Amino acid sequence: MSSTENSSVKQTSSQEKAIAIYQIVGGVLGLVITILFVFGSPHISSIVLVSLLFPVLLYGFSLFCGFTLYRSGNIFLSVINQLLQIVFFSVDGILAYKYFSGAYFSLGINLLSSNLQVNFGISTWEFGFGAYVQGSNFSLNLVAIFLLFRLGRIKKQLARQQMEEKFT
Repeated sequence: MSSTENSSVKQTSSQEKAIAIYQIVGGVLGLVITILFVFGSPHISSIVLVSLLFPVLLYGFSLFCGFTLYRSGNIFLSVINQLLQIVFFSVDGILAYKYFSGAYFSLGINLLSSNLQVNFGISTWEFGFGAYVQGSNFSLNLVAIFLLFRLGRIKKQLARQQMEEKFT
């Protein structure tokens, strides 16, 4: 193997580890933020506690994806995790979905006023149904899109390396 090929293997490995650590940190931050929300709220009903199960499961999934990628290099779950984070939408009085684990930078539009929206921050979530949902918005998380492209590139590099190994 030439030094160029060696550096490609090393770079892919470091990229996988960086994304894995990012997912782990995002999951931990999301869980901490969710726990702080629970303890910071004076009155938590059983319905609210049950509804918190969804973000807890998603942030737990982010942790699992990170550990899986770090240990085995399997990117499949990481791809699913990033796909879940691409879109944020809300429809006034009907439904809202937002799940960002780690950093996010989103561009979107308020569907009622046609105003453009730019948002950034760290792990956050919003899930709502019915009267609890206010506003109609649609946004794309550019960080998740970027990470999907990186994961795709890593997958192609690994496939190419496996093919080269078969023929050498």
